[in-house]
Amino acid sequence: MEAFRKYPLDVLDYTVDATAWLSTADSVTSFTWTVPAPLVNVSQVDVGAKSTVIISGGVDQARYCIEVDISTALGLSKTIKFQIAVYDDQ
Repeated sequence: MEAFRKYPLDVLDYTVDATAWLSTADSVTSFTWTVPAPLVNVSQVDVGAKSTVIISGGVDQARYCIEVDISTALGLSKTIKFQIAVYDDQ
């Protein structure tokens, strides 16, 4: 599982792209992000086969699993997971 590092006060964007597994005859109907507390989903923007969320917060020395559930017009679904590791070692 891919992991990204951030500081507790960082407000960063994370993007998923469904283009690689999406057929040309299909389209994304929804992206559902699961962002565990104390991380905060500040905002989300979906454009075509891409979705970007802005995440803030987190506790020093903690790792969080982020999930993105993708649904398509043809009834397909896919879950993408990644981790955010929070460190305050500035």
